[in-house]
Amino acid sequence: MRVLFIFLVTSQIVYGCGYDDFTAPGKTAEPDIIPNTDIGYVRFLCGNGSGIVADDIVVGGYVTANDKSGNIYRSFFIEDGTGALEVRAGMYSLHNVYVRGRYVAVKLSGLTVSIYNGTLQAGLSVGENGVGAGYIDNWAVAADYLHTWSDYGNLEPLSIRVPEFSEDSSGRLIRQEGMKFIQADATQL
Repeated sequence: MRVLFIFLVTSQIVYGCGYDDFTAPGKTAEPDIIPNTDIGYVRFLCGNGSGIVADDIVVGGYVTANDKSGNIYRSFFIEDGTGALEVRAGMYSLHNVYVRGRYVAVKLSGLTVSIYNGTLQAGLSVGENGVGAGYIDNWAVAADYLHTWSDYGNLEPLSIRVPEFSEDSSGRLIRQEGMKFIQADATQL
């Protein structure tokens, strides 16, 4: 009886290690999903419409914005140097997983991509024929499409001047060049 007790206690200690490991079972630090195209090309393919991606397209980029400040609702943005993609993940507190600077690969096959107010978005279909990108709204479903890497990058904003703003820069991390802000005289308004 004593041997059985010692065996059970030992097995609990051995198998109980890693109780604070919150990674999904079977997932590695560097996923087997590798980006095969860039965000700028996906934007080009999308045009001004939207649709469900049928091809095996994977994009990747560093998180440039998330919901931590409260200005972005249930989404986060990734950027790869060719453009930005709003990932409509749909859950709350995304900033805990999709930290600014972290590399994320997005498997677009089965997701809807669309351009809304100039911003390229990816999410689940919200209507017939894949019109509009909706929220994924489920961590288990998100795990099929979103893969975080242990790689973190130094985020360098794109330096542009106001006349150079275009829809292609929508969602990107930018630095405005050549602007001066002056205080307006409230009596003259």
